[in-house]
Amino acid sequence: MKVMTRSLELNRYNPYVLNNYSYYLSLRKEKLALAETMAKEANNQVPDSPNFIDTYAWVLFLKGNFQEAETLLEKAIALSANPEWNNFRAFR
Repeated sequence: MKVMTRSLELNRYNPYVLNNYSYYLSLRKEKLALAETMAKEANNQVPDSPNFIDTYAWVLFLKGNFQEAETLLEKAIALSANPEWNNFRAFR
């Protein structure tokens, strides 16, 4: 957690840091409001990244926002060149 926090301090607006930290928090089901904010910002910066969309959808799913999570997941699948290599099936 210290490494992720330090990365965020050094690269506050880097979409890769935001996405990775968001995913890290979501796996631990910690600070999901913060994870949502970071995932949303990463997606605003890189709107057509299936991996970023997948992270955002996962956080929304964990927060119980199933409809928006499903919508985003469908977008991620449509944008992905290799959906079988992503975590998309975890939602189904």
